[in-house]
This record gives sequence, structure tokens and C-alpha cells, in this order.
Amino acid sequence: MLSRLKGRGNSSKGGTPHSESFNRFCFCSGEEELRRKAMKILVVGLGGVTNGGKTTLAEKLKKMLPNCDIISQDDFFKPESEVETDERGFKLYDVLDALYMDEMVKSIHNWMNSRTCSAVVTEEPQNTRDSVKNTEDVYILIVEGFLLYNYEPLNELWNRRYFLTLPYEECKRRRSYATSLPICILDTCSY
Repeated sequence: MLSRLKGRGNSSKGGTPHSESFNRFCFCSGEEELRRKAMKILVVGLGGVTNGGKTTLAEKLKKMLPNCDIISQDDFFKPESEVETDERGFKLYDVLDALYMDEMVKSIHNWMNSRTCSAVVTEEPQNTRDSVKNTEDVYILIVEGFLLYNYEPLNELWNRRYFLTLPYEECKRRRSYATSLPICILDTCSY
């Protein structure tokens, strides 16, 4: 069976994500087609407050779980020139309009479709991954970000979703230390 997978390449933060197009072809035999049907794809949402540990947790899970990939909402920010400014002159990065959300959904669909043909190979298992048993045909995508559950098309994709919280003072401390955001934006921290 011949499957044509359309997708987009990766890009660095800022600018239009996934700007390089690619086409891949997979040739699946009858036996491979049966294996493909036995595969399980899990899309896991990992949401939460800014600087709440979402990326750190996702990266640790990726090291522990076989066939695991990550898509980060941070990779879908629009360039600064396209982000709106409020009446006080602050850029509005904490809103959906600051992100290419349609591109993010496309990237998730592309990941899901690329797992439907066994010719697509993920990274080789690492030592920590070898201890996980009976997961050869389970493919996991962790999607992490701070506005994941505010965009309805994403809510249709989750197999599981989690929301990380922090006490307000810890969130405020992390945002104050890690960024130079003005204090008025720190009020977006909640628990």
C-alpha cells in the first residue's frame, strides 16, 4: 500500500513555523499494514501556567517513554511585528492571536498521519526507554503550552490532558526572575 504524507518541516522560534514543505511516501506490505492497524497513537496535552514546568516535564517524559515526541506551543508564536499591543504599549503574548494555532493543529495532524505507516522510524530507544515493556506499537505525542485548552480544534485531539499549577507566589517569582515582563502582566499567574 502506498501512503502519501504531506507535512511541514520545523523552524526555530519566531516567524512562520514549519515553513519548509516536504512529501514522504511509505510503502507498506500486507503484514506491515496489519501492524499499523495495531498501533496506538496517544496525543497528550500538557497545559499550565507560564514557567510552570511544562517543557521540563515533557522533556523528561520523552527520555523515559519509547516512541515519544513533543510539540511545543512556544514554537508557534508570531513574530513580534505581528503581535498586538495593548493601550499601555505592552505586547499581548498571552492571547491566542499571538500564536499560529492553525499551524499547530496541522503539525499535530501531520505527526498523527506520519505514524500510520510503519516505514516511519522514531529515535532509537535509550537505556531509560528499554525498561518500558510492551509499548512498541504505542506512539505518544506530548503537546505542551500555556493556551492549549482555549482553542477548540485542539480539544478534539486529546486522548489525555493535564494542567500543571503553581502557587501564585512561585509563579510570580519564576516569571519575574526568568523574564523581564512588567509586573502588570504577572497577574496572569493563577492556580
